[in-house]
Amino acid sequence: MREKSRLIILEEHFEEIRRKYRLTKNGKSSVDLLSQDSETKSSIKNLHGGNDGNRKMIDEVENMLIDLTKIIEESTVNRSNLIKSECR
Repeated sequence: MREKSRLIILEEHFEEIRRKYRLTKNGKSSVDLLSQDSETKSSIKNLHGGNDGNRKMIDEVENMLIDLTKIIEESTVNRSNLIKSECR
């Protein structure tokens, strides 16, 4: 029973991570990217603490984290370029 309750909580958290990721990917998120990155990493740790049935969710969240890292890097480069152009 406890394992089932834990799985339900993990699935709900996974869906929330997925929802935030999709909003970010579509440029519609108001969530801070670094906070989202931290939450996504925490989610991966929580999923690893479960059973092997979480493998599919772990894989998907790890892929989201890779994309999120790229989004953060692009955002940093864009900000840097904007600052440079404003200084000229």
